[in-house]
Amino acid sequence: MELSLLDTTLIALDRLALATIIGASAAFIWLLKDHHARTLVQPRLRFMIDGALITLLITTTVVLLMRSATMADVSLLAAFPFVEKVVEKSHFGSLWAGRAIALVIMITLWLFIRKKTPSLGCMLLIAGCAAIAFYISATSHAGDEGLFTLDNLTNSTHIIGGCLWGGAVIAYLVIISTLRQQGDAMHEIICSSADRLTSLATVALALVISTGLLNAWHRLETITELWQTDYGITLMIKLGFVAMMMAVGASNRFIIIPAMTGKPATSGRFQRVLSLDALLFITIICIAAALGIQGPGEH
Repeated sequence: MELSLLDTTLIALDRLALATIIGASAAFIWLLKDHHARTLVQPRLRFMIDGALITLLITTTVVLLMRSATMADVSLLAAFPFVEKVVEKSHFGSLWAGRAIALVIMITLWLFIRKKTPSLGCMLLIAGCAAIAFYISATSHAGDEGLFTLDNLTNSTHIIGGCLWGGAVIAYLVIISTLRQQGDAMHEIICSSADRLTSLATVALALVISTGLLNAWHRLETITELWQTDYGITLMIKLGFVAMMMAVGASNRFIIIPAMTGKPATSGRFQRVLSLDALLFITIICIAAALGIQGPGEH
């Protein structure tokens, strides 16, 4: 029970770090077109990315230790002598090594270009996160039949789409709070960047829904498993929170953002709604982490 809780917490932190990197990178590249606004926000987004990369480095290390403990059937503290053997001899170890290499390359490149060419750095980070998502998926049930299968590619895309959707919301909270501190002069920039946020979220949502349906088709043998298995029930709870996040996004796109035009005071309302959106996303991440350690019907 304690290991399951630790496993779920570790996965949730791992995915949240991945989402933060993807979201902050996408926000810097696509959401901010004004040079002055980019200059104001850049240090905070860079700080977010730095913290997320450190978190990802920690979770990458701990997940290897936990898997080694599970394979060797020993406690977490007694697993250190088995780590080398797991990396060298197991399928998981090979996948973990690929993920670790991708992460080291990401961190190295980011350290060299984070200040000089941040836009290029952000694009490279997104590419690196896509590779890590691929390796994460490959170590789950989606990778049971191999790396380059429709199942694994679909699930990898699902992870990337979800991280882009929620990560962009979290990053935009940093953006809007920074710009609002500059007064009403930034309101027009807030409105235009909010429009771009909803467009980006729409693309990400399309990826999440399409790949999520394919994932469910692969994981569930019959529709009755949705309410007859723990996996199915957890999946339904996750879908309920996804629906709530979709409702908040629709409200932003069609009601709140149009009402912001020419009314600087309304940006505070938008920021509060985004805070709710971010909280829903974190909840979804936690539920998805619990889902990841449960066995679907096909297993």
